Amino acid sequence: MKEQDLHNSIVDYLNLYPHILWTSTLGGIFLGKRNFRQKAIIKKHYKKGVPDLLIFEPNEKYNGLMVELKVKYNKPSKHQQIWLANLSARGYKAVLCYSLEEFIEIFTNYSKTI
Repeated sequence: MKEQDLHNSIVDYLNLYPHILWTSTLGGIFLGKRNFRQKAIIKKHYKKGVPDLLIFEPNEKYNGLMVELKVKYNKPSKHQQIWLANLSARGYKAVLCYSLEEFIEIFTNYSKTI
């Protein structure tokens, strides 16, 4: 499975919950070849390391749930590790997730106290 496939399956799952306020970044999504202008726009507007899924629903313990997606044995980049640590320090649950099943477990436990 590619990271893009995992990303798509989790987005499909989250769409089952229309009352949940969330968004997804395009960091792990392949959008095809890009020209110089498109690359410049992305470089200007995108911050390296931002998690793939941003769920803006506070629960009793956290301000929101931020999820970095990886597949197989992939590891988070230095920028991703920094983002996850900084988000955790600011009261967000910031996690690394490797499968749809793992995400469902994390999301289910998190959303019990929304």
